[in-house]
Amino acid sequence: HVSGGVRHIDVGGLTFEAPDGWTYEHPDSGMRRAQFGIRAPSGNAGLVVYFFGQEGAGSPQANFERWTSQFKNADGSPREPAEPRRRKVSGLGVVQVEVAGTYVGGMGSGQGVDARPEQRMIATIVETPLGPFYFKLLGDDAVVASNRKALEALLSSMKLTEG
Repeated sequence: HVSGGVRHIDVGGLTFEAPDGWTYEHPDSGMRRAQFGIRAPSGNAGLVVYFFGQEGAGSPQANFERWTSQFKNADGSPREPAEPRRRKVSGLGVVQVEVAGTYVGGMGSGQGVDARPEQRMIATIVETPLGPFYFKLLGDDAVVASNRKALEALLSSMKLTEG
């Protein structure tokens, strides 16, 4: 069990530097490769890193649609899927989508999580020769928005592990 001020992270073939102020937490699920907590006066957020092997967990579009379905508008209507942003970061393909609203959790069904208004998610898929890594920054809207640059710094620090 490791937690606290861990900065250099190796998630099994991909390394990166954790931003200052993010607290490493022992992953609470076997599917998670890394987990961080972000505490701020305006609320909380967290980053979780997933890896499912070479095949991944479906297409980027299918993942973005599923993640977007975990949010509703203030009036309870479904969120429209955001347009993914595609680019290269540290020589790796990166696809990212951002969505905000009322988080209803689950796999889009809204089961298992009380609806939480004013939430935001920045979901990033990093394409590597090993398979895709999934980075999900989720939490209170203001905290996620104010940590957008920290997430970009983390992504910019990524390196494939040699060997």
